[in-house]
Amino acid sequence: MKTHYWIFVVLLMFTVKISSAQTTCNEIIRYVKLESKGQTYDSPDSKLISEVTFYNYIDSRNKTSVYAVVLTKNSSQKYVYLINTYARASYVKHYKKNTRKAFLDYIHPYNNQLNCGLKSID
Repeated sequence: MKTHYWIFVVLLMFTVKISSAQTTCNEIIRYVKLESKGQTYDSPDSKLISEVTFYNYIDSRNKTSVYAVVLTKNSSQKYVYLINTYARASYVKHYKKNTRKAFLDYIHPYNNQLNCGLKSID
């Protein structure tokens, strides 16, 4: 009987781990928006980016993560990137001069962190 109990516990833990790994990009965006305050940078002159909103999320161990939620012009879809503070500061410093270049240089390189970024850029 104890063996069956432990097998059940292990299977339950494995199932929870798998389901948490399958968090969708929209769920990440929703959670980050609920748990932290964002700062938005609009780009009315850009043909690619409509706006980028940065969120600082502080976890239970007091570790800060920076998320960039990007809204593109061609669709109303939002994309999320897990970036660092240097990338955020660099984007903010350069986006008014050339939003597309700032995005490609400082945010888009983090595309593989969450796999929730733009797949192709025209």
